[in-house]
Amino acid sequence: MGEALGQSVIDWARSEGYKAVRLAVADHNASAQRLYERMGFVSTGTVDKLPPPRTHITEHERRLELLGHCG
Repeated sequence: MGEALGQSVIDWARSEGYKAVRLAVADHNASAQRLYERMGFVSTGTVDKLPPPRTHITEHERRLELLGHCG
């Protein structure tokens, strides 16, 4: 289900001419991290905290290049 939804967003972004899709995933969400990795998203190295009251949650940015990417 998650992969189909993600692929729909990727397909839409590509059809609209976007060069990349970026997202943020919480450090404790291992299943989402695995899903994004399977879909080709890579870490950008950007890390941020959520605003209060969730400052204990760290998010990691991931990016998928769309130009020349099929799939």
